[in-house]
Amino acid sequence: MNWLDSWDRQQEVYIRDRERRYDVMLAFLEELAPAEPLVLDLAAGPGSTAVRVLDRLPGARCLAVDVDPVLQRLGRDAYGDAGGRLTWIRADLRDPEWPSALGAGRVDAVVSTTALHWLRPEELAPLYRTLRELLAESGGPFLNGDHFPFPRETPRIRAAAQRVDQRRQDDAVAAGADDWAAWWEALRADPDLAAEHAARAGLWPEDGRGFASASLAFHQAALDTAGFTESAIVWQDLDERVLLALP
Repeated sequence: MNWLDSWDRQQEVYIRDRERRYDVMLAFLEELAPAEPLVLDLAAGPGSTAVRVLDRLPGARCLAVDVDPVLQRLGRDAYGDAGGRLTWIRADLRDPEWPSALGAGRVDAVVSTTALHWLRPEELAPLYRTLRELLAESGGPFLNGDHFPFPRETPRIRAAAQRVDQRRQDDAVAAGADDWAAWWEALRADPDLAAEHAARAGLWPEDGRGFASASLAFHQAALDTAGFTESAIVWQDLDERVLLALP
């Protein structure tokens, strides 16, 4: 089983235009980051975003930060250090001391995809302050491609978008893709990953984290408070959006 290929198909159940979203993020990264940037990939999972950054920007280096031992193992096994350009870092973004694991006091850009919706608002606010500090010298971009729910003030639009999204998910599963639960169930049966699954279970018993999904308004207000001077949505499909912020 090629777990990373099946990971991509599973992710596309929820993000139909995932590659288009990546293309937009990478285009802004090319436009706003230095020619040979040090890019921080937050909650990097198996490195899907990091390797696309390295492919698109030949002079880039990436720091792939995640706390999930299973996904990091998949990425390490598949990509290694990408010829010295990719560094894997185990760190929990909820821990105020996580930047000490980077081995760098500054970065040229920060990216994240389908990850920060797990963080609660009280965890996002200090994270954004830290990102502002890491980007202070370079002035580089922060690009977050994630779920940003429609506001409560638009309940009919929100409900309609959810129905459209569910139909898309159902179609993708009917075409043979695993959904999130089925993918993880299959992965847990791989005996080669038993130690990593045990460690992961200690972090999130029965995967009981749940989405926090702070509103777009909260994200932008928190970025403003952290010292970012501009933020805007630069791509959207239903509630999948790319939020760009500049220090």
